Amino acid sequence: MVLRPTFCPRPGGRSQGLPSSCGHRGGSPIAVKCTSKRWRRRRVRTRGGQAVAHIVVRTLLRHAWHHGQHWLRRHLDRWGSSKRPAGWGAMRGCDDAGMRELNQLIDVEEPAWPELRETLGGGSVPVEVLPADTDVARTSLLQLQVTARSYLGAVVLHCGGLVVDNGWVRVFGSPLEGAVPSLAQVNQFPGAFDSAWQPDAGLVVAHDVLGGVFALNGGAPGRAGRPGAPGEIVYFAPDSLRWEALGAGHSAWLAWLVSGALAEFYTDLRWTGWQDEVRALKSDQGLSLFPPLWSAEARQDISATSRRAVPMAELLGVARDSCREFDGVDPGLLGAV
Repeated sequence: MVLRPTFCPRPGGRSQGLPSSCGHRGGSPIAVKCTSKRWRRRRVRTRGGQAVAHIVVRTLLRHAWHHGQHWLRRHLDRWGSSKRPAGWGAMRGCDDAGMRELNQLIDVEEPAWPELRETLGGGSVPVEVLPADTDVARTSLLQLQVTARSYLGAVVLHCGGLVVDNGWVRVFGSPLEGAVPSLAQVNQFPGAFDSAWQPDAGLVVAHDVLGGVFALNGGAPGRAGRPGAPGEIVYFAPDSLRWEALGAGHSAWLAWLVSGALAEFYTDLRWTGWQDEVRALKSDQGLSLFPPLWSAEARQDISATSRRAVPMAELLGVARDSCREFDGVDPGLLGAV
């Protein structure tokens, strides 16, 4: 059986032919790539009550000033030294290139790790914190130029990674060799510190087992063909083959991951007994479904799909190739694993 998407001629329309669970119809007896807003629209929501809302608000307030100052520093550096305010480099304790030394990134007031550890431990889903490789952590933090005051810096410095909700989501950190992919590997960091290097479109921070990708937007998401604002978390959805803005920054997104909201986020993409299948996967594997997630058949009954473990590299490669073929758009780097 060959699966292919069918497209309707009306502007903005997608599928026509086979009835699908999102209400589209058309004439093809084969598979339909159905991408109505019902399937594509996702936002980070905190319906778990005041406790979750409190975590998110507290996180945003705590880190807003720090991230704002970091953004300003980076952009002033790009303008060149002649356009920086007088004394700017001296005030930061940085060299003329605007890069901070490792000790400036680590030795900070109010590091985020104690609070993040409390948030992870108080969540409503199981979270495994993997041990970190100190050398990898320090090298990655220096390359990223983020401090330990941020949740991103805390994850990179103190975690080998986070295995969330029985392994459904894997957040990348600085793991021991051979354990799981590192943030540096996934985003193809240079082998040695390079002050000129930046992720092309943003930073891939996590994968889910279906081939979904969570990424932190860079400074110009529009130029990279991605939705959302700079510094916003976006999600490459394997059921629509598109990037979707989630309406939250990295810190709020991490708190949301462990709040129990994943059950709602993936409500149409889980089946009875998924926990056992996911726990059986290796750290570099995901689940390939047939018919594919973007087909109407999979939407009608996700539990009726056949599923097999495949390397994540294969799963992400198929998703990227499918996006190019069906929509004529390259989604960019989905992670090198």
